[in-house]
Amino acid sequence: SDREFFFGREAEVERVWTRLESAHLLAVVGASGVGKSSFLGAGVIPARPEGWGALRCTPGADVMASLRRTVEEESGAAIAAGDDDALVAAFTSWRLRHDQALLVVDQFEEVFTQNAEEEQRRVSALIGRLVLDADVHVLVSLRDDFLLRCHEHAELAPVFSELTPLGPLAGAALRRAFEEPARTAGFRFEEGLLDGMLAAVEGERGALPLLAFA
Repeated sequence: SDREFFFGREAEVERVWTRLESAHLLAVVGASGVGKSSFLGAGVIPARPEGWGALRCTPGADVMASLRRTVEEESGAAIAAGDDDALVAAFTSWRLRHDQALLVVDQFEEVFTQNAEEEQRRVSALIGRLVLDADVHVLVSLRDDFLLRCHEHAELAPVFSELTPLGPLAGAALRRAFEEPARTAGFRFEEGLLDGMLAAVEGERGALPLLAFA
């Protein structure tokens, strides 16, 4: 719903979709507060090509339940807990209704921080099946300090060759992120005000949250 006000990440959005044309599993990686969730929700998903379906979820404390709810809301079918075959079948059915399909798992570090090792193995195996059997493209976002946890699971290995690092906005991109939403809403900054704001947060990984809060 905020896509018309999302500016400054155009190049990264285009890069992700270029990679999604050939890759079935990739990751957006960045520090906490850099804007990964906004990037996915207001940037990547609204920019999907015609014919692409898209679903988005966050793992939470029960990642498999989150995935079930996500596809159940789309399909209207109930899936029994623990029936991973039915879950793959539901995603396959959803995939077949579109030219291509993208599952976005935001805040993927919650798989490791809020789920037991057995569930981590299950979701990794499920993602592998969604990619290979259901022909679903999977895009995960996670904090950079959890990237190496993916190395513990063979099914997640492709993320290391298909990484999109998301650094702090800077320079002209940071200016666009402030100036263009205001312009879109019919406002402008007083002379010199924006320069002072940008100078105060330039180089800070949490520049956007800091300024938004202020």
